[in-house]
Amino acid sequence: MASYDSFITSGGISLRTARTYRLFAAVGLALAGFAALAISGWAASIYEPGSKGFDVSFPQCGSRLPRDGDFAIVGVNSGLPWSSNPCVKTQYQWASTKDTPAGFYTNTANPGPPSPYWNRPGPRACTDLQSYDDTACSYNYGWNAAEQSFSVAVAASSTSAATQAFWWLDVETMNSWESTTRANAATIQGYIDYFRSKGVSNVGIYSTPHQWSIITGGYRLNDVPNWVAGASSERTARSNCQSSFSGGEVLLSQYGGKSYGKNLACGTATRRSFD
Repeated sequence: MASYDSFITSGGISLRTARTYRLFAAVGLALAGFAALAISGWAASIYEPGSKGFDVSFPQCGSRLPRDGDFAIVGVNSGLPWSSNPCVKTQYQWASTKDTPAGFYTNTANPGPPSPYWNRPGPRACTDLQSYDDTACSYNYGWNAAEQSFSVAVAASSTSAATQAFWWLDVETMNSWESTTRANAATIQGYIDYFRSKGVSNVGIYSTPHQWSIITGGYRLNDVPNWVAGASSERTARSNCQSSFSGGEVLLSQYGGKSYGKNLACGTATRRSFD
């Protein structure tokens, strides 16, 4: 996945008998329970174990996109928060041809007071706009940056598509972060909470154990799935399926590709290799 620059501004039947009623009631409760389970577990089942896909963003603008792959994830930014991938609409249309619903990812950062976006109001009371340690200011930055990224996805697809998509937060050291890990963790929480406030059921994090530790100090998010980066081969990617960095389930593992990020859906099933 591409975080290519470090930039300071990165910135319901009616029933006739009581017996029949009890039967339908039991069935109804069972179906309701199944539906709730399906919704709560959708994040873990959207990517079929062993399936493979790609992630693309602005570096692939104008490139011929691959016909194979079971899923695709599109970056909405141009490497930095508050930017827009000029090819996001075309790439989303391509991603929508895959068997699995198209996903989005957004770049993240926490540059602190120098950012022109730092003083925007948000859900939390930011008490010191000049402080790099103010977690409320950091949270608001993440919330507002997520709002901008969501608007880019809506423009490229639709509100319903952007809401139903699986969203990933790209958390890498190549973008600007504060030295206070708790402030950085607050920023990431701001991103997550914004997407959830818009009805997005599936939000995950893309990173590596090393980078996550440096940026957040090992912030625990046991209910947030992981997408692990950094593998040079499919074999290593399979191993990385056991390398959760935030405590969440590892759903995807990325490995090297010449032109696109290749990704393996973690699990025991096997699929054919890419050409």
